[in-house]
Formats: sequence, structure tokens, C-alpha cells
Amino acid sequence: MKEPIRASRKFRIWEYRVSHDQLLLRSPKDSASRNFDVIFVGVQYFALPSYFDGLEISLGTTEEILRVQQDYGKPVLAERVFSLRSNGAQHVVVAASVRVSENDLDMFESSLDSF
Repeated sequence: MKEPIRASRKFRIWEYRVSHDQLLLRSPKDSASRNFDVIFVGVQYFALPSYFDGLEISLGTTEEILRVQQDYGKPVLAERVFSLRSNGAQHVVVAASVRVSENDLDMFESSLDSF
């Protein structure tokens, strides 16, 4: 991840696929916008609320990496710890990668199908 991902929209945990370790956070489209999807692939661990009002995603800090390793009970690679900040709170996802997708999918269609 080169640059942080920032969006001032509202997001929800939209879908988690156990079979492919994929997590989808979506800010659904409205009459003036498209869906804004944040897709984590190769998910090992996450500690998240179901709703975010604004979202910033960056690589995890040293403190977050140590906390995740303690909570998860296993070592994790630093480049796989993603820090999610919203309304002053910090949360984490441990995943192989994160991608962003803007799309016009129906609310019952998943952008995970294309990965």
C-alpha cells in the first residue's frame, strides 16, 4: 500500500467469504454516486465494528502490529496489518492485500465475485 485510502462516506461490513478469506466493506451508491468498495483478500484476522462514518486505511503502526500478534496469538507480517481509522477509533485487518473498487453493482451483487 503506497498511499492511505481515505473516504468521507459511510461504510458497512457488506460481506465476508470464509471460503476465499475475502472481506468487503461497502459504501453503497446513492443517486449521485457509485458504490465505493474496499476489498481485503487473504484475510487472517479482523477486529471491526459493522459501521464506519468516514474511513482511512493505512499500514498498521508498530503498536497495532504488536497488539494484533498478542490478540491473534501468532506472528504476522507487518505489511499485512492494515489500520482502519474512523471517528477517532482504530481497528485492524490482517490480510494479504487491499483493493478499492468503484462500481454500479446492485446492492445484492458482490464485487468479490470478480476477485
